[in-house]
Amino acid sequence: MASEKVMNEEKPEEVDHDQLFEIAMKGHWDEVVEVYKKSSKARMAKLTKSEDTALHLAVSDGLTDIVVKLVDSIPANEASKILEIKNGGGNTPLHIAAIVGNEDMCVCIALKQSNLIIARNAESKTPLFLAAHLGKQGPFLCLHEVWKKESVDYTPCRKSNGDTILHTAIDGEYFSKCCILLQIFFFFFWWWGRPVF
Repeated sequence: MASEKVMNEEKPEEVDHDQLFEIAMKGHWDEVVEVYKKSSKARMAKLTKSEDTALHLAVSDGLTDIVVKLVDSIPANEASKILEIKNGGGNTPLHIAAIVGNEDMCVCIALKQSNLIIARNAESKTPLFLAAHLGKQGPFLCLHEVWKKESVDYTPCRKSNGDTILHTAIDGEYFSKCCILLQIFFFFFWWWGRPVF
């Protein structure tokens, strides 16, 4: 069994990154989950040249059930350290969940570590901003719901160049999303004092 090669029973922290990558690439995700549960080094291991962890890979592949198992297996005292790991593009697993538009994965990760909603990638985009930018209404609304329970700070809705989520939704021609954004964030757009049209 591949997982026996990955983990040494006597030293549960010892992980062969190449073998972990191999079993993930072969689609043996239940074995990856077992290794992930037992080893914090496996949870932190960057497996690809683009510095993706097993969690990044599972999110990218749209494996919702596996993502839930991986996230649930992270001990509370390691949650921020593991979930805040960024790949080569500066994306956390939550950024990738927003990019692929998977609402369930967004909720799972955001409820475990809500401050990831404001984490910025290499392009200074938050998962909330990315969801709006890409027209992913479900992920955007669920991330907004989680975030508004945590904070009234709307800086995650603004890119470092000053563009807001409304600007990006208009640029992407997601006009139906613009109406929703205006309903949710009217005060935000007015308060910032920058024209939104």
